[in-house]
Amino acid sequence: MDKSQGPSRALWLANLLLVVIVGIAVISRWDTARGEEKAPPPPKPRPADTSALDSPPPGPPMGDEELGGPRGGPGGGPGGGRGGRWGGGGEGRALTAEQIKEMLDVLREYDPNLADRIGKFSDQAPPEEVAGRLREHVPGLMRLAFLKRVNPERYELRLTDLKLERRSNELADQYREAAAADTARSAAVKDELAKVVADHFDVRQKLREDLLKEFEKRIEEMRAQITERQQSKDKLVVDRLKELIGQERNPTW
Repeated sequence: MDKSQGPSRALWLANLLLVVIVGIAVISRWDTARGEEKAPPPPKPRPADTSALDSPPPGPPMGDEELGGPRGGPGGGPGGGRGGRWGGGGEGRALTAEQIKEMLDVLREYDPNLADRIGKFSDQAPPEEVAGRLREHVPGLMRLAFLKRVNPERYELRLTDLKLERRSNELADQYREAAAADTARSAAVKDELAKVVADHFDVRQKLREDLLKEFEKRIEEMRAQITERQQSKDKLVVDRLKELIGQERNPTW
């Protein structure tokens, strides 16, 4: 082996080692940059807790007609007239100034501070922006406003239900904080929470009883309708046949 090749080979190995070190450094910086890009944004301030307003009442799922009364009743619920102030409801529809006022009135009964903030905003903003703010903070508020107009008694029960739900959660948080600090206050908070939960149970029972009466009434109406239609079967079949062949329209089919 030529001795002159020794320094050249050593220089070649040194250059190779330098390239490897630079490559590792570049890859490390690239991974760090990717990690920084994927870092989650800082958490936003927690808004006022209005989630209870969008929670369903106890019992089976309900539409606007369950909230307001039987089908065909006032308020324009599904199956009824659609010319009322709410036009049958709908969280995505444009709202009038009167509807916004009704929603703010309901919110003021549930959360006066939030209602005041949105009310001040509504004095300067167009109705569509106010409606968007209301839907953002309180998604179920429209249904409550509709319920207040068509069924005030059930509305009062539902509002009390929501207030007690919120109070229960507040007291539960207070109890956990007090218990963690091992303070004597935890026992008092627990006693108050127990009373609120008992009151909440009574209200939810009343809501279920109210809904049960509504369902029983509707079942009787449906039974009467089924009997009437069975007695009129021949006429209904003939009318339907005429409708299908284009002779006349039959809305009762």
